[in-house]
Amino acid sequence: MDWTGDDEEQLRREHEEYCKLQGHHRDYQEKLARFAVKRTLTEEEKQEEVRAKKEKLFVKDRMAAIRREYAASRS
Repeated sequence: MDWTGDDEEQLRREHEEYCKLQGHHRDYQEKLARFAVKRTLTEEEKQEEVRAKKEKLFVKDRMAAIRREYAASRS
């Protein structure tokens, strides 16, 4: 099944976890963008950046799993 914007919208309406994960993903993206514009990071910021990257990846993987489950249930 090819993924479309309509599928994405319907999944957001029907799947609360997916919707929440999208918000978390956006938050991590924004946090990482703030780190990216800094010339240097403190050790604490470096650690936070690593944590944010890992969390963002976890969220992205979970969203992909939900999309796969959703697509399988519709075929």
